[in-house]
Amino acid sequence: MDNQNSESQQTVFEELKQYRLDQNITLEEISEQTRIQMRYLESIESGNLEELPSVYDRLFFKTYLEYIEPTDMERYWEVFSAVRKEREPQHTTTIRRIQSVKAEQSKSKLVKALYVVVPLLIVLIIIILLAFNSKPVTTQEVEDVPEVTAIEIVKEMQPKPAPVAAPKPDSSFVVVKVDAQQRTWFRAIKDYADTSEYLLQANESLNLNADSVLVFLVGNAAGLEFEINGKPTGILGKSNQVITFLKVTPKGIVAKRLKEIKPKGAVNDTLKAN
Repeated sequence: MDNQNSESQQTVFEELKQYRLDQNITLEEISEQTRIQMRYLESIESGNLEELPSVYDRLFFKTYLEYIEPTDMERYWEVFSAVRKEREPQHTTTIRRIQSVKAEQSKSKLVKALYVVVPLLIVLIIIILLAFNSKPVTTQEVEDVPEVTAIEIVKEMQPKPAPVAAPKPDSSFVVVKVDAQQRTWFRAIKDYADTSEYLLQANESLNLNADSVLVFLVGNAAGLEFEINGKPTGILGKSNQVITFLKVTPKGIVAKRLKEIKPKGAVNDTLKAN
């Protein structure tokens, strides 16, 4: 019975592929418009759902269905949910660990603290040495040479802080700061070559940069707040929307596409339950 059920499920995904071919829709076209990687689309049509990212496998499959628009979407969704329960998807290896970002930030704070503490320790050592090596002077010497207090020595030797100017992003590069307002997945493509996926929790932030262009795909348009090239741009969409394409260059945002996720009967109920 299990083998027959597995063969039936596999047939359903083959039907989806054949339906797509009948509509003259290529996987390259779907990948370009939805920013879902080709290997994930191929995994959907082959029924290898364990290859999808475990956090957003439902979003990828739903986006795929909405793009090709088969006649019986609820039936395909039920089969997808059944297969998903039988085969636990593997975690994607491209999701970066945000903890490592926090560790780097903590290390940077420690280095800055050392820059302040070390000069003060040197000044304190010098004061102690001066106190041990000082010799008593006569009244005449005191009248001829003005007395220098320890406080004045500290003031003279303490490094004078240089004026701190607000950092300005290099106009020849792309600098983007992302602040998470909600738990949100997104993908960033640097210079059309380096693709990375992230999962930020609320109140976490991440800095990204590229030589010429950054392209984003965001699973929840209201989940992220952007600061682009030093200028806040805020939240770019609503909670029921997906940012399918966001292109950022040194000039700022040059292209943006939003897609509204419309609830559809049992599909919407299943997503809310999770």
